[in-house]
Amino acid sequence: MDTSAGPGGGNEACAWAVNRVLQKAGVAPLGDNPNYVPSVEAALRNGRGQAVSTAQAQAGDIIIAKDQRHIGICLNEGCTRVRSNSSSRAQFAWVSSRSFDGYYDQYGGSEKLYRVIQ
Repeated sequence: MDTSAGPGGGNEACAWAVNRVLQKAGVAPLGDNPNYVPSVEAALRNGRGQAVSTAQAQAGDIIIAKDQRHIGICLNEGCTRVRSNSSSRAQFAWVSSRSFDGYYDQYGGSEKLYRVIQ
């Protein structure tokens, strides 16, 4: 999916892209500001989602990077593969590991997984 219509011409479109995918699946946008990862996570924590462990993770679950810097969608059981926005390409095409290939490790903490429930 092309994300160039998203925030920053696709450069800051990770939450926007996840919400577009969910919208195409019939799910209402997550977050008061659906373009901002902390707002999306707040919605997931406050009734729109359920926290899941990596052992429980399934394709379609939402994963949020350390320090809420990025968001993507799990592609498989255990969420070892994730699809998210590639800022440099303005495409929802970056396939990475659950840790987003270590790109956000500098921020500490751990990734958080959620299943959308409404």
